[in-house]
Amino acid sequence: MSEISNVYIALEWITSILNRLDIPYQVVGGLAAKCYGSTRPLHDIDIYVPTEGMDKLERELEDYLTFGPAHHQDKYWDLVFMKLSFNDQLIEIGDAGNTKYFDSLSQSWIKEVIHFEQSQIIEYEGIRLPVMPKQKLIAYKQRLNRKVDLIDIQEIQP
Repeated sequence: MSEISNVYIALEWITSILNRLDIPYQVVGGLAAKCYGSTRPLHDIDIYVPTEGMDKLERELEDYLTFGPAHHQDKYWDLVFMKLSFNDQLIEIGDAGNTKYFDSLSQSWIKEVIHFEQSQIIEYEGIRLPVMPKQKLIAYKQRLNRKVDLIDIQEIQP
């Protein structure tokens, strides 16, 4: 099955659950970049939800969880998130109230602030998605400064 097919099936599945449970969400990361024109292959689907949505989702998604929800920290992230697999597609759902990322420019941790009401509604593969605003996504990826982020920036920056 192709990447698009797996992404589409998983995206349709997870967004239907988020919508049914009335949990606000925002698509970020590589999928957000694809919504703005990036062409690199996706590794996973990244979504932020409010803290109060995490418990509802944990109960709903328990059969698909491969990690968490739990705290995780590495050289890029300090966050609470859950990782799941659906139809061989990885999905990572982060707690928007408990996320920091390492800013490679200032060499410091930055608290991520997600304004769900500022999401841009973009249709991707026929699914309407609330996506991180383009300029915020670019700034976020510039600060992360990973190879995948630089590729995305090059492809989506005007």
